[in-house]
Amino acid sequence: MNISLSFQPIQPLYTIATLMINVDGFLLETLLVGKEKANTQGQLDALKFYLKTVLQINERGVSMILKKRKRK
Repeated sequence: MNISLSFQPIQPLYTIATLMINVDGFLLETLLVGKEKANTQGQLDALKFYLKTVLQINERGVSMILKKRKRK
């Protein structure tokens, strides 16, 4: 099965990559204060929402990739 995932970034890729480097901050916070206090799940959900939005990811492609991974 050949799956292609397309996206149309609405910010420069450098900007997106730089933000991803800073994800260490909330992961470190999780280690220091725990998942509940750091609201790790909420932060991860917000990050996923941001990436889907800023990259304008083709949702159909994402769904197909996730289904393929579950079968393995």
